[in-house]
Amino acid sequence: MDCPKYSTEKAERKKGQHLRMEERGAIKALEKQGLGVRAIARAIGCAPTTVTNELRRGTPARKSTRGRTPSDSPRQGEAVYAANRANCHRPTQTEKCSNFIEWVGTQIREHKWSLDACCGYAKLHDLFEATEMVCTRTLYNMVWRGDVNNRPSGR
Repeated sequence: MDCPKYSTEKAERKKGQHLRMEERGAIKALEKQGLGVRAIARAIGCAPTTVTNELRRGTPARKSTRGRTPSDSPRQGEAVYAANRANCHRPTQTEKCSNFIEWVGTQIREHKWSLDACCGYAKLHDLFEATEMVCTRTLYNMVWRGDVNNRPSGR
């Protein structure tokens, strides 16, 4: 096929992009060939620090001093990456503001208030401390996630 618009070459890796499973496998294969960290980084198109971190992440802890040394596993590296990624986000304010969120849910169900009316009323009458409340936008996000019970109990 002689079409100049299509290329069969792989696109170059973007800077700051996370490693994919194929790249983790390539790191293991290139390490088995005896290449150094910098050579592996050049081959994959990432920083040497990324390769070092991936080799450390993918190598299981040694159980004893006997036997052969544990080698890098792309699957284990991916699992450790996923676990770290799951814990890297900022925690939600649901636990800290549970009384306020429960009160808002009650006002929505019983009095048909809007979320903005709930925030304004609570601030105006000092029903909760400022640290125990969230803004209207956060309340909308919580409703969309399902953290605020705004459904009547009969449904």
